[in-house]
Amino acid sequence: TRTEARGNGLAGVLLDHVHATTPGPLVLDAQTHLVPWYASLGYQRSGGEFLEDGIAHVPMAREPAVD
Repeated sequence: TRTEARGNGLAGVLLDHVHATTPGPLVLDAQTHLVPWYASLGYQRSGGEFLEDGIAHVPMAREPAVD
């Protein structure tokens, strides 16, 4: 993401839509500095840290909400 486009809340809006429209579990690889943000959206670490293109990442998963 371009620097000037960051911090506008678009990622949160997109993930809110994904969470509302996707019934199954979700998985992603989060850059380590974003782990707290993803955790605030219900994601949990699901594995160990690894490097991708020299940047530390952590696999995370989110189970669907139970009604």
